[in-house]
Amino acid sequence: MKKIGETLKKWYGSEWFRWLFSLACALLIVGVAASLSTLTFFDNDDLNIAWALAGYRTGTPSFAHPFINCIMAFLTSALYTVLPQLPWWLILQLVASAAGMTAVFAAILKIGHKHGVPLLLSLALMAACGAGLFYYGIVLVTFTLSATMAGAGAVALVLAADAEDSKKTQRGYLLGAVLLLAVSLLVRNSSGLAAACFVLGAFVYRAVESRMQKDRATAKRLLAFGAAAIVVLGVLVGVNEYGRTAQNPEGFVAYDEARSSYMDYPVDSYGENPVLYEKAGWDEPLAALASSWFYLDERITTESFRTISEGSAFAKTSVADRLKTGVTDIGSMFHMYPLSVNYGVLVAASYAAALALFLFNRKRWTAFVGASAFLLGAVALLGFLMAAGRVNLRVWMTVCMFTSVAIWLCAFRLMRPKAESTRAAHLLRLAALALTLLVSLGFGYKVFRTVISYENETPNMLARSQAVVAYAEEHPENVYIRDVYAANNVDALSVYPNNPPTNLIDWGGCDMNTITRQKQLEVNGLSSTYAKDLFPLSNVYYIGDTQDRYLPMFAEYMQAHCGASGYEVSDTIIDGIVAVHFTFEGAK
Repeated sequence: MKKIGETLKKWYGSEWFRWLFSLACALLIVGVAASLSTLTFFDNDDLNIAWALAGYRTGTPSFAHPFINCIMAFLTSALYTVLPQLPWWLILQLVASAAGMTAVFAAILKIGHKHGVPLLLSLALMAACGAGLFYYGIVLVTFTLSATMAGAGAVALVLAADAEDSKKTQRGYLLGAVLLLAVSLLVRNSSGLAAACFVLGAFVYRAVESRMQKDRATAKRLLAFGAAAIVVLGVLVGVNEYGRTAQNPEGFVAYDEARSSYMDYPVDSYGENPVLYEKAGWDEPLAALASSWFYLDERITTESFRTISEGSAFAKTSVADRLKTGVTDIGSMFHMYPLSVNYGVLVAASYAAALALFLFNRKRWTAFVGASAFLLGAVALLGFLMAAGRVNLRVWMTVCMFTSVAIWLCAFRLMRPKAESTRAAHLLRLAALALTLLVSLGFGYKVFRTVISYENETPNMLARSQAVVAYAEEHPENVYIRDVYAANNVDALSVYPNNPPTNLIDWGGCDMNTITRQKQLEVNGLSSTYAKDLFPLSNVYYIGDTQDRYLPMFAEYMQAHCGASGYEVSDTIIDGIVAVHFTFEGAK
């Protein structure tokens, strides 16, 4: 046993072993997720990205998508071109997530070893982070959380770069932080910007700490790499803005921003303010459809979106009132999604550990100040997001992930090696750390169990969406326009290298008015994006769900605004999912 203990101690102190072990743990998490669950996208935003870049919309890979940086779009499209048999958008997100997890785990082991944290407790924190913070984003893949994991890795590497390391090792950690920040920005711009707040904060904190310790060389190195991070941030944000403008039709950016203001931020409902909607040229049926991502109407324009968002009560609300509403919304989120409570507890446990350890090691007060600064920064970021009306489950998870990782690493820096303190003080520190880690493990396990439970619904959901795709492939002579709630497609694994379903079109969503939507219409011989022009065509069908409210809602709209006399069900695809053909009096 003594020999085993010495071997583990040796490995714990080895830089190479820590990184190899961290990589193995990250890959193990991905492997466990793949073995226990079916990996899917969180929602169809990621499916839209994958289908656009793989060419399933147009028949040829596209190098553009408004949700991701055009550099990442180019890379993903190139991979789909070279090896179309692989689901590259899923693979790239898993690579980004695994890279971020590896960096976080390596930082935990490095800081833990230096500051006398027993290996078992370092492993406990890795398990708590893996199960509680990261596992959700591996099973339910979303570019928001993939970018967040990469960004969390960047924060961890800045905090782990040590003055006692060689210059080469220091530079390696700091360069890794800049690269992971770049990955975060490439996968999703908004998540990358959130990551940048924490990464740049970590650079400043560590630089100030180094100056206070009279280590000017390390401080200069930190500031230099911090400046490099700012340059990378500026370049990639600029490229992102350029790509959205240059790769899409004229007016798309203004339309997309106005659409986002309407769909993603609080606005008055039709029932609350019918006069506002009448001013925008919308009636109640159109408002109901537009709020469900239907955009195939000539009245749904940049100006109509702006009229509603700018005329809504939220736009005139004071910042103080917005913050009050935001706090209420977070309370509602806690009630609706217990998962959000678990993430919040993981942050609270990390700060409790930092506070408890600070009481036993006040000489390391700068680490506690750093932990407190990260917590205050998270509160400020949440305040900004609440004032913008932008707090939801994924945003909450993003902020909690950055905050928990940063504070835990600061807490580990507050530990003292056993030789530097009395036995009683050392045992008290270990007890405080173990207790907070036990809480984190418990709530991490609750996250893990919650995610596992989602698998019960996954097979049926995927069977329905795959049946719709197969049906469209079997009838290439027709065009099928699907409401985004009928057999909602979040299939991350299926690929269509030989027979892409180019004739399956969503009735709106994020690709409306993009170059991809324009090319998809051309491939199908269509010249209009409007329902009134599309559905009178003999080969255009609507796919809906007889058990949902959208089929009768859309039928009412078609009769009131497009001159349809009725509809007939042409085929039942699967479990109430039907192909519908609208009828028009006098139509040929």
